[in-house]
Amino acid sequence: MSATVIEFFVPGIPTTKNKRKAFTIKNKAGDVVGARVAHPERDKEKQRAFASVANDHAPPAPWVCPVRLELVFTMPIAGSWSGKKTAMAESGELRHTSRPDTSRLTTFVEDALSGVFYLDDALVVELRAEKRFGHRPGTHVRVSQVEGVRSNAKRGER
Repeated sequence: MSATVIEFFVPGIPTTKNKRKAFTIKNKAGDVVGARVAHPERDKEKQRAFASVANDHAPPAPWVCPVRLELVFTMPIAGSWSGKKTAMAESGELRHTSRPDTSRLTTFVEDALSGVFYLDDALVVELRAEKRFGHRPGTHVRVSQVEGVRSNAKRGER
């Protein structure tokens, strides 16, 4: 029996969850002058939008087996870049080394696919992720079942 492999592309600039829930704003003297709160509902909206594209490719039921997740995050090439810099980005010679972090992008996708492709993101046992530049920003996702291995989770455990 061969492992199921599903590939799809989610267009749009790759995104992450907000890192902080709340933080204070201080003036130069160090006095607290305000507070700012990250809105978790915005995170849920972003994940729902990502998951809605993923749903078109999802298996009939979330997998409960070990999963391999491969991600390529394509970040936009700035229109203001010189021809030389653009060519370097297109060829892969120039890589996206600024924020958002690859690990935060990956966490966002793992969470968005949880309950859609796999029962829980703890089932992701192999992970490969990269950031690159391109003219078509988005996230290329490849999800597959890992053959020949078993889960250590107890039956009914997530």
